Amino acid sequence: MNLRFNLLFLILGIIGIFNTGCNSKEQESNAGDIMSAFELWSQKQIEEGEFVAADSCRPEFFTGDDTLSEFSYAALGIPQGEGSIKVFELELNEDTLPDALILFSPVQCDGGNAAQWIQYQLLAISGEEGYFIQDSYFKQFGPDTGFFRFEGAEEFTVYGYYYRFLDDDVLCCPSVKRPMRIDLRTNAIQMLK
Repeated sequence: MNLRFNLLFLILGIIGIFNTGCNSKEQESNAGDIMSAFELWSQKQIEEGEFVAADSCRPEFFTGDDTLSEFSYAALGIPQGEGSIKVFELELNEDTLPDALILFSPVQCDGGNAAQWIQYQLLAISGEEGYFIQDSYFKQFGPDTGFFRFEGAEEFTVYGYYYRFLDDDVLCCPSVKRPMRIDLRTNAIQMLK
């Protein structure tokens, strides 16, 4: 009897280890697919002139004559450093694949700091043909005054802070900072505290 129990326990343990290894590889594959979709989105944005390509995202590039006239923005670039793009797993469409919230603050390529409060908030949504990037979803939540900066996500909820600058505030320090969250199932914003 003990031999059968030990053999059953050993077989179940091996199956558990095998399943854990498969799940880990599947998670790595999903993360790679999400980042591939983000890279395609980034390249398209650069081609459309929304961002500066990485090789041109430096102050020296913008000292030439009439350089800025070819760009439709304040010379922003997509950050390249490790940890500069944050990805949080979500479940948005109830399929078997994870979706994701992608957050990044752009680099101000001309060397200024006017973009320090800008945050791009993207959703990577799984579909039949892979992941696609939704870059306008969060615009519907834009408050009349102030702005949201997200810190993370869990399941169906995105959380972060609402900020608002008052008339006498300096660029570094908004007077209003309130924790908030958005339930993506209901699109309800909840201001905390």
